Amino acid sequence: MHKHAKFIIGAIAVVLLIVAGTLLPGELALGRDRMIFGQIQIDPLDAAELADYIHVSMVDKVSLLGLTSGTMQLQLKTGAVYDEDTIREKFIEELQKLYELRFYPRPAAKEFDRFSSAVALHIRNDAPAINMIVWEISFRADNLSGLFYLDDDTGKILSFAFSGTGHNSLVYTNGMPEEWASYLGAEMKNKQRGPKPDDMDDETIEISYLFELYSGPLSVCAQLSSSIQGAAGKTNRWSLNYLQMN
Repeated sequence: MHKHAKFIIGAIAVVLLIVAGTLLPGELALGRDRMIFGQIQIDPLDAAELADYIHVSMVDKVSLLGLTSGTMQLQLKTGAVYDEDTIREKFIEELQKLYELRFYPRPAAKEFDRFSSAVALHIRNDAPAINMIVWEISFRADNLSGLFYLDDDTGKILSFAFSGTGHNSLVYTNGMPEEWASYLGAEMKNKQRGPKPDDMDDETIEISYLFELYSGPLSVCAQLSSSIQGAAGKTNRWSLNYLQMN
């Protein structure tokens, strides 16, 4: 058990008691315009030990990011694997992987103009065994700013949204959905082109693809979107998020 492991099982027990006793609904929409209803603050207990850390599939985890209701969030002081110091280095490491896979326009910056992180336990109300500890990281560096979600268990980036200016614009390639599925350790199917925005101007290149990530009977719909604005590709926006769970 990692030295930073905290009282997650106890936190889950608290949630179950709250749900069973008061039927308090939780509603969570993750993304740039996320709203949290019924958020609970809880302090970890240093004396407690985790008997087991519940592992669920990556598709189960990203399904929690796609749910707009039925999920509860508990703010934590630290993760079970990473803390505020180690998550920064892990984020830089994973950002470098995204650069190598062409999901990020330049090598990860060692220094940030702004960097903040917060960690929370996400639990599905109707199936509490489906849960994850996720880090929310926002940053600004080298004319880029973004919001990323990292899995505390694996350290992998689960979703992202970022924008920047400069000449290092990304170019969408057909194999990107497959590469994202491979990065997460999932399978991909049903890739299709997203609708073209009605208000897109002549100097904007905007592409979106919808595809499903699946593992066994569970599948989650993902959307990869990119927008390059300006004749020289001066503004670059990318996002990867999850829309719904089957």
